[in-house]
Amino acid sequence: MNFRGSGKDREEAAAILERGADAWESGTIGWFQGGFGNLTQGFCALGMCRYQLVGKDVGVTWTCSKDLYHVYWKVLIELGNTLNGAAIDDWNDAPGRTKEEVIELFKQAAKDLRNRA
Repeated sequence: MNFRGSGKDREEAAAILERGADAWESGTIGWFQGGFGNLTQGFCALGMCRYQLVGKDVGVTWTCSKDLYHVYWKVLIELGNTLNGAAIDDWNDAPGRTKEEVIELFKQAAKDLRNRA
């Protein structure tokens, strides 16, 4: 899938992915499987995207502005492209998946976004 957003949207999406990878890598926020997670448990890939987008723990049901939602979809599209179309939640929750693999996914997706800017 392709995204026709602005360069600013691509930059913001890349920054969200980089902040998420940095938070996991530094141990500031934990990584979680089996749900979105929260600040106490840590976040799965989707939960981390939401947290980095809005700057707070938003849970499963959440709302945001149209502009933020547009960037969120850009992040999801890029993660899906990097995973060759695999479902992000299933990939995150796969048995044997490691935090390091999820960090690398976020870094690669951010790099891909920046290379297209």
